[in-house]
Amino acid sequence: MQRTPLIRKRSWTPTDVVQWMGRSTTRRSPRDFMPLAWIICLLMGFMNGVAAEDEDADAPPKGRRHEVVSIGSDAVVGTNESVSVVTVINGNAQVDGDVRNEVVVIGGNLKVTGRIRGSVVVILGSLEAGPTAILNRPAVIIGGGLRQEPGARLRSDNHIISPQNSPVMGGLFDWVLQGALWMRPLPPRVLWVWAVPATFFLFYAFMGLILPGPTAASVRALADRPIVSYLLGLVGLVLLLLLSPILLLLGAVGAGLFLIAALLLALLFGRMVIVQFIGLQVTRQIPVPALHHPLMGLVIGSFLFCLMYTIPVAGFLVWFGTFPLALGGLIVAAGRAIRPRRSAPSPSTPGRTLDIPAVGTPSESLPTQNPAPVANRRPVGFFMRLMATLIDLILIGLLNQLLHLEGRSWLLVWMGYHIALWTWTGSTLGNRVIGMKLSGPGGGAVDYKVATTRCLAAFLSALPLGLGFLWTAWDARKQSWHDKLTGTRMEWTRP
Repeated sequence: MQRTPLIRKRSWTPTDVVQWMGRSTTRRSPRDFMPLAWIICLLMGFMNGVAAEDEDADAPPKGRRHEVVSIGSDAVVGTNESVSVVTVINGNAQVDGDVRNEVVVIGGNLKVTGRIRGSVVVILGSLEAGPTAILNRPAVIIGGGLRQEPGARLRSDNHIISPQNSPVMGGLFDWVLQGALWMRPLPPRVLWVWAVPATFFLFYAFMGLILPGPTAASVRALADRPIVSYLLGLVGLVLLLLLSPILLLLGAVGAGLFLIAALLLALLFGRMVIVQFIGLQVTRQIPVPALHHPLMGLVIGSFLFCLMYTIPVAGFLVWFGTFPLALGGLIVAAGRAIRPRRSAPSPSTPGRTLDIPAVGTPSESLPTQNPAPVANRRPVGFFMRLMATLIDLILIGLLNQLLHLEGRSWLLVWMGYHIALWTWTGSTLGNRVIGMKLSGPGGGAVDYKVATTRCLAAFLSALPLGLGFLWTAWDARKQSWHDKLTGTRMEWTRP
């Protein structure tokens, strides 16, 4: 019998091996070779797997990837690579190979020498197409340009929106780069932006002239009840946010347009009150009667707010953080207007007055054992109190380093330090260095309850981005919000 040559196959089965061995001998049955056939098949399968691994190792890489995503760094698609999607944020992208779908680059440039089959979007960057570049779909470029070398195959219907071909886009682009990204409403070098506060100032002056009574009432509400105004403003803003879908729905059908317009006018009026209030509090520190006019307060306040709006991060915080106070001042003023007035008590009727006496004015409702020293003490302003706080902060920091305290322990030490020294001597170490002392509601010493309440109320002053601490800079009695809650005042120890 003629033997059948062993034909090289990719894989062998036991049946193939048995048939081949059955043809090679006539003395045995093919079933006798079945165990040996299984062993040979296993060995051949193992050798075929090793050979396949060797072939894959020697073969060139295919370079096929699903997608390329890069944030904060550059991305490169090689010449022999084929990817599905390329997404780059805050970085540059270079495509030398093949991209089967879209390419999106934000905050960087895109250089193409290969092929892109899907959409191309470049925001705040430029597109550079080499001589071998192929783009199957139109490119969208916002805030940048397009540079195409001879030989590049691009579509003719590309969409390019850049500062060079659109003055409006150029001005908006400058504001985004120098203002929005720095979190400040008024970038100093973008001149057209300064027309916005000038327009608002004219609108504020017009509202102040036609509504002098509500303006004065709102300013008094902010001066008398700043904490209540801020808390009511927060509640009002939360309610507006919750009701905004209903307002938008009513506005879409036309029924809520007047309500939305009224709310916007109320917010603008509240902003005008805030600006005038800050300006008046500053001008009252200057002994010039001409500066105490509401219009001058509006001018000075607008100037100060514009300066704060140019500061990165702080400008956005000031702009956003004053909305609750603006809305709350209107709510408090409206509540006072609709509340029935109480008749003043007659002189013959014994009663206890609730009015806070002016600085240096004796009052019959308060104890006057030592009126002279209280009358001669002057309140301490914001900057000197800030210096005393910095000294205390350094001392507490050193103490925490020695005791290895962190987190809540640091805060507890800070609170205990102030409560103990206020109760014991009325002054922290920083207060003593500067030369000031904390006085109680009646001008006397501070007890444990008042010191604890004042320390806890300080968190309320810190809640609106530290506005409660900053209140001492323009308040007539130089009181912060926690001072107003407890009736305390920081005074100089020297006359």
